[in-house]
Amino acid sequence: MHSYFILAPREMSDARVKDLLKKYLPRGQVIFGIAREPFVAGFEDQPQFKTLQGDSVKKLAAKSGGRLTTLTYTQAAGAQIIAQTDFDRAIIINGSFHRSFHLRPEHQAILAKDANIKYESPFISETEAKAFASKFQRNFKLPKFSASDIHIQRILAAESKKAFITDFQTAAAIVKNDELISLAHNAVVPYETYAWHYGNQREKHRTPAGDSSHYDTIHAETAALIKAGDKSRGATLYMRTFPCPHCARNIIYAGIAEIVYELDYGDQYSYNLFNKSGTKYRRFE
Repeated sequence: MHSYFILAPREMSDARVKDLLKKYLPRGQVIFGIAREPFVAGFEDQPQFKTLQGDSVKKLAAKSGGRLTTLTYTQAAGAQIIAQTDFDRAIIINGSFHRSFHLRPEHQAILAKDANIKYESPFISETEAKAFASKFQRNFKLPKFSASDIHIQRILAAESKKAFITDFQTAAAIVKNDELISLAHNAVVPYETYAWHYGNQREKHRTPAGDSSHYDTIHAETAALIKAGDKSRGATLYMRTFPCPHCARNIIYAGIAEIVYELDYGDQYSYNLFNKSGTKYRRFE
């Protein structure tokens, strides 16, 4: 018999909680973690990142005859809790952590215990996953706009928080003749909860930080270009990070005249492409 620790997860339906327990309780003892905070740390006040509140789990634990127990803790104490808790199997619910789990201290703490790690979907089915994503789908409605750097930065910050990706939320906006014609975040495809249900590609491949070989999203810049269509020619593209090489090629092909960004990108490839193509770029003022 094994001892399982379900690390404090994101929001799940009662049906999914019962389904998980039905799977693991026959195999051994289950410790079910409950986060003290209402949101996944790093995604505060974002409704798609609520944590599971443990009332339903505690009721099930009371009826389990001691086979199921709950453990409430702050997310910041996760690695310490792992070190202090007796288990040999860790269950990670997808979408419950900021950044890929294999890059977090909790992952290292589990490896130090020589425990196995299993990733699970927060949804009981793909139908439930799609239904959850659809709750947050909004029609493409542009906010009130003024063509100032500080206002556009605020718009990008707000749009970024609509993203479901756990690694880095970002956004891009296209402006032409002082009119906001396109706004997008880095959206998971084919639907926003796909990576939560089927697993994060970066986690599956243990992708290092900064490596763009594996990702689940369409990048915000490319999404904004698609929404803008032909209107992007001669326009200005605003974004939080300097474009990666993939997006840089799309930007040049679409005829963007200038890009404005907040954060640099480590690879010089994109900078060289823009220099050769005559595409202007600058940081936000």
